Amino acid sequence: MADKKFLSKKYLFLFLILLFSLGLFGQEDKLKNEADKSVNTEVKKNYIIETEGKKTVFYQKLSWESVEGIMHFEFELEKKEKNGKWLIVNKKKLKKNSIEVSLPHGNYRYRIKVINLLGQVDAVSADRYFDILAAYQPETSSVSPDAIYFDEEYTNIISLTGKNFKEETAFTLQKEGSSPIEGKIVELSPDGTKAKISFNMLRISPGQYQVVVTDPSGLKDSKQTLVFRFQKPIDIYLSGGYAFTGFAGNQLFKQYLKKDFAALSGILRASFVPIKRSYGHFGFNITGSGMYLNNKEDVYTLSAGFILTGIQAVYVKPIIRRLLNFDAHVGLGAAFMVNTKFVFPELKSPSYWYWGPAINFGTALQVYAYKKLYFELNVDHIIPIRTGFPKYIIQPSLSVGWEF
Repeated sequence: MADKKFLSKKYLFLFLILLFSLGLFGQEDKLKNEADKSVNTEVKKNYIIETEGKKTVFYQKLSWESVEGIMHFEFELEKKEKNGKWLIVNKKKLKKNSIEVSLPHGNYRYRIKVINLLGQVDAVSADRYFDILAAYQPETSSVSPDAIYFDEEYTNIISLTGKNFKEETAFTLQKEGSSPIEGKIVELSPDGTKAKISFNMLRISPGQYQVVVTDPSGLKDSKQTLVFRFQKPIDIYLSGGYAFTGFAGNQLFKQYLKKDFAALSGILRASFVPIKRSYGHFGFNITGSGMYLNNKEDVYTLSAGFILTGIQAVYVKPIIRRLLNFDAHVGLGAAFMVNTKFVFPELKSPSYWYWGPAINFGTALQVYAYKKLYFELNVDHIIPIRTGFPKYIIQPSLSVGWEF
């Protein structure tokens, strides 16, 4: 009986010891997990901001790979001078693989030398470059002009007033939904309060743009806006001049009129542009040209007037604003043979007229000579749809026009 009681107490004691050990291991794992969490959630920074009295100091932390079994590291820091040369500004012997430095703005580089236990240079790292930027908050107080009209004379230079304009400051025009348009500094006042910026106006479409001024540090200002628009609700181009007309596939013309071309023709064009877009204008034009055809044979004389008309959709693209336009047009029209008659020695035939629909398209260049006066070089292609008419007509022309 005594042996059974002794064995029971022995087993109870062993059970309590085992339970206590499991509790210790559990507590240890819990502490370890909490420690791991604290390590994983720690945010590592490569800079430190401290306050020394009333002054805030920025410290940059530089670090490199740790090496075991060495005497020390030798740290060398250089700054780039205005003349382009590098000057050593800091040189230290370090046991640890990092250093904290407080530097004024500029261009820097550093290298690390590994000194072995014999005091010899064992390895030298490559130069590592970094920049310290001075941050300035730019501000724009006015933009001149604040509106630009494409149909009037205008400059590609925008004047800004404000503060903290630097040579490194970026000036851009930003329209919602479009890529920013970068400007070039033309003139900058010594105190950084005035700037003249040149922009490529050929990339600008009508609308409102933000004038964005950005410091190299990333600070920016975009309070000011600039509006680009057309002032006139409609543009009208009216021109008239000389045309040369060539015929192809003209069996009846060849047989009776003996004509492959008409050297003397006149042309009138009127273009209306009520819708103005980014780099060009959409509208319509009306074209009319005419020529006199005559063929004198031994027994008869045949004469007729030949008129070509058309109404077309037109697209005008300013290649160089106020200097050169490109015009493309396509549409429908008609060809008319009017007052056609044979004249014999003893009688005259009645006058006849014929007509047929036509498809026409062409291109033109408009070169401005003085204000809104321009010269126009135009080439039209006409395809009449009627038996007996030429199958194809080409009509280059040179005209003088005015933009209303």
